Amino acid sequence: MSPALLEVENLCVQFRTEEGLVRAVDQVCLRIQAGETLALVGESGCGKTVTSLAIMGLVPQPPGEITSGQIRFEGRELLRDRRNMRRVRGRQIAMIFQDPMSALNPFLTIGQQLTEPMRYHLGFSSSQARRRAVELLEQVGVPDPRRRLSYYPHQLSGGQRQRVMIAMALSCQPKLLIADEPTTALDVTVQAQILALLAQLQQKRGLAILLITHDLGVVATLAHRVAVMYAGRMVEQAPVERIFRTPLHPYTHALLGAVPRVDGVPAGRLATIGGEPPHLAQLPPGCAFHPRCPWAQESCRRQRPELEWVQADHARACPVDWRRQLTSAPHNPEPNR
Repeated sequence: MSPALLEVENLCVQFRTEEGLVRAVDQVCLRIQAGETLALVGESGCGKTVTSLAIMGLVPQPPGEITSGQIRFEGRELLRDRRNMRRVRGRQIAMIFQDPMSALNPFLTIGQQLTEPMRYHLGFSSSQARRRAVELLEQVGVPDPRRRLSYYPHQLSGGQRQRVMIAMALSCQPKLLIADEPTTALDVTVQAQILALLAQLQQKRGLAILLITHDLGVVATLAHRVAVMYAGRMVEQAPVERIFRTPLHPYTHALLGAVPRVDGVPAGRLATIGGEPPHLAQLPPGCAFHPRCPWAQESCRRQRPELEWVQADHARACPVDWRRQLTSAPHNPEPNR
């Protein structure tokens, strides 16, 4: 396998809370090649955003703490070298944050926030940065971009703020873009435009993307590989086609089963995942998914499965041969108690 652009090995992030020690990210491993899109999916609270913040060196400390692991970008260690991180963050690795209203500075104009990274990282003059800012806003579909540079964040709609965040992330032409729910605030038409823009930039510049999303339709459109997280741990990794056709973990199967399909059964209730995700400060013994899994066995309640590569490009954290029982399983099973 060729050297990866980004390598994350055995990353662990924990938070000290009033309810106890929360291990938000537990032994996570990721590899992203240049020009590749890796989608990170899972329910809210599974550790996707914390993983991305750890890669960017933005885990709030305290209460957060990166307890172990390695993060390498182009072979350079970032986790323990703050100087490397400062050079890379914003220039080589950029991030589209999930909530543009809280990510944008309310006291600075859009123009000030867009031009600052280009002046700092690229050495642009104010006039050069301003021209480039106008071009970026045009690319992401912000109307009347020259006038919008003088606006403050509260003067823009939610969708426009999200597009400004995307423009800021792309301003220094990064090699890796971390996109945390990049199309959440956008309508379907604009969402398609943004996804097309990301795909075009990826093809033109070899941009690598770590895509964090709940939308499996976006995953099918943009991703090359998929990594599925549950309760802070990685439970499956595979190429996108294989994830959709033959998922090897019951949780991945359940996520796909809960998505409405135009070619599905026209009547009846949508499938759901029974139960609730576990509290990360009070994880059950064994596999964290076993209370919700219709195929759980006694061993699942005692021993926590490790991520195992069953094929060269397909890994799962479930030793149970549950697919043989798939045809006899209930359509909408109740969780195990």
